[in-house]
Amino acid sequence: AGNPAITNKSILNAALGRILKKPLTKGDIKCDTAKIGDGYQTTLSLPGMPGEWGSLAWAGELGHSQKAAEENAAMHAVAALQSDPTYAAMVTGGQQPGAKQPGAKKAKTSGGAPSGGIIRPVGFGGGGELSGAPAKA
Repeated sequence: AGNPAITNKSILNAALGRILKKPLTKGDIKCDTAKIGDGYQTTLSLPGMPGEWGSLAWAGELGHSQKAAEENAAMHAVAALQSDPTYAAMVTGGQQPGAKQPGAKKAKTSGGAPSGGIIRPVGFGGGGELSGAPAKA
């Protein structure tokens, strides 16, 4: 079993600190949570990230609490970062991008957008419901 203190949010916080090469500020990770039925849904964005990453958002599954909803959204953001060759090593605590690893060749990337749980653009409808996200009755 894993360490319960290690959550997707803590992994995301640590990875983002390594990616941005600075201590995080409140604006580096943005969580917008809406009450939907008996649960909560969070849309998480990383406005401090460089390039296209700064405009992406991930919507998590409904959670029984705001904290659970934030954890669900963080899971999608972590998965997207792990799937990107530029940032994957930093999610797991590896070296900074561009850092030379002994004997390693630089991976070529297609430059495509990250995938998994992404919403474009981030928008909110009236009444506290998220647009572009499935509404639960």
